[in-house]
Amino acid sequence: MSATVNRLVEEFKRLSDEEKREMIEKLEAEEFYRQVLQYSLRDWDYAKDDAYNDLFKPLG
Repeated sequence: MSATVNRLVEEFKRLSDEEKREMIEKLEAEEFYRQVLQYSLRDWDYAKDDAYNDLFKPLG
């Protein structure tokens, strides 16, 4: 492991159980919102492609 990872692991070990729980909950929430954003952007791309095809496919 890199020095940064080792330092973070050591810092995490020093936290109280409550602080560890709060940090884990925060990281899980951040991951959840990252996934929601990723899927929203993917769905936007699909919707954009569908709209483009609906508009220009009949012309071509």
